[in-house]
Amino acid sequence: MPVTTNSSAALPSDLDLPGPSRISDTTNVLASVISKPTSVLLSTAKVQILDRYGNYQTVRVLFDNCSQVNIITEKCANRLGLTRRNLSLSIHGLDHMSSAATKAVTCTIRPQSQPNPTFVFEAAVLSKICNDMPCTNISSSSWRHIYPLNLADPEFNVPGAVDLLLGAEIFPQILCGTSGRLVGEPDQPIALNTVFGWILSGKYKSQNPQINCFINTLDTSLESVLKSFWQLEEVPKKITMSADDSLCEKIFSESHSRNTTGRYVVALPFKGTEPIFSDTRSIALRRLYSLEQRLRRNPSLYEEYSNFMNEYIHSGHMEVVENCIPDSNTNTYYIPHHCVLKPESTTTKLRVVYDASSKSQENISLNDTLLVGPKLQQDIAAILLNFRIHAYVFTADIRQMYRQILISPGHQDYQRILWRVSPGEPIQDFRLCTVTYGITSSPFLAIRTLIQLANDEGARFPRAAEVLKK
Repeated sequence: MPVTTNSSAALPSDLDLPGPSRISDTTNVLASVISKPTSVLLSTAKVQILDRYGNYQTVRVLFDNCSQVNIITEKCANRLGLTRRNLSLSIHGLDHMSSAATKAVTCTIRPQSQPNPTFVFEAAVLSKICNDMPCTNISSSSWRHIYPLNLADPEFNVPGAVDLLLGAEIFPQILCGTSGRLVGEPDQPIALNTVFGWILSGKYKSQNPQINCFINTLDTSLESVLKSFWQLEEVPKKITMSADDSLCEKIFSESHSRNTTGRYVVALPFKGTEPIFSDTRSIALRRLYSLEQRLRRNPSLYEEYSNFMNEYIHSGHMEVVENCIPDSNTNTYYIPHHCVLKPESTTTKLRVVYDASSKSQENISLNDTLLVGPKLQQDIAAILLNFRIHAYVFTADIRQMYRQILISPGHQDYQRILWRVSPGEPIQDFRLCTVTYGITSSPFLAIRTLIQLANDEGARFPRAAEVLKK
C-alpha cells in the first residue's frame, strides 16, 4: 500500500538507529534518518504481458520485494481482457491501512526484447496501485554508471502510471546473479541486472523529497475469511430515497388509477410544470427519413419493422393523431425511433427503441424533464439467495410488460412518433398510449405498477402478491 511522507518528518526517539527497528514478530522495517534533500527511486520496468487473445502488450511494472501479493490495476486488467476469478483477500499496509481484493487474474509476462523467460503468476485486482512513478521528473545526467546499460525502463525518470506490482514471489527470480550490480556516486541509485534489463533503486538528490513505502501483507486468518464470507452473504441494506425519488413516488401515488378493464393508468413524473417543446417534429422527421434509407437496404428488416409497428397499432398501444396540426406549439414531443436486433432471442428478435433523449431547439429532451424514480428492482444478491430456499424453481416473463400499462391521456402527446408503412404512403402522426422503452421514467413506472398490483390484489391473491414483491 503506498504511503507518501515528507523526508523531514521526525522519527520516534526510542528507535535504536541506524539498525533495524522491530515492528512486530513477523514484520521488520529498516528505518533511517534522512537529513539531506533526497528521495528514494523505486525500481520499474517495461515488460510484455499476454492478453486474452494471445497477443503481448507492454505494461509498466513496479518491483516491491516487501510485498506478499502481486497486484494489477483494474484498468490494465480490463484492457487485457483477462478472465477474473472470485477472491476474498485483505491486503494490509502501514499504520493499519487495508484494502479488500475481490477479484484475481492469471498473468503471463516476459521481457520486451526476447521470448524467454516467462513468468506465470496470480495477481489481485485493485482500482489503483500508487500515484505516478516517480513523483516528479528526475535529472539523471550525472549518473554516469547507468549510461551503457540496457535499462528495463528507459523512462524511469519520467512520471508515469504503474500497471502491475510484482512482489517477493517474483522478485528473486528476475535477478541475474551476484555480479549484476553497479554502484555510482553517493546519493545515486544502484543498478541491478535482471532478465528484463537493468533496474534502478536507491537514494538520489531531490529538491522535493518524497518517500513511497510499500509493505503489503495478506490477512488469511480464519476470522478474516469468515468476516469476508458473511459480508458477501449479507443482503444489501435498503437505501434511503432522495428528494427527487420521494417526489416521483408522490406523483405516482396521487395520479395512478385503473380503468374499467383493470389496466393501470399512470402519469409521466415531470420534475416541475409540464414542459413545452418547440418543433421536435422536424427532428423526428429527419430521423425517419434516415431510418427508411437503412430499412430499404434490407427488405427483410423493413418487413420486420413494419410488422412490429402494425402489431403496436392493432394492440391499441399506438393510435393515429386525428386532425394533427404539425406546426402547432402545444405540449407535445415527437420521439425519434430505431430498431435493436437480437437474433439470439427466442421471443423478440427485433425491438423498436424510442429516443426520448433527442434534444429540442431549446437543447432539452423529454428525458431531461422527467424524474428517474427510485430503484425498485430487487437486488440480484437477494434474488440469488432466494434460489437456495427451494429444491425447484422456474422463471417467467411478463409479456410486453411496459405496454400493459397506459399513460394518462393528458400526457400521451409527449409520446408522439412519425411512421408510414412504405415510402409511397403519407407520413402519419401517432401517439404512444403505453409506458414506452427509452423514456427514463419507464422502469420505475413499470415496476412500481407491479408493486401497486400486489398491494391492491394482495387480499385476493396473497401468494401471487408475495411473488411480485419479492
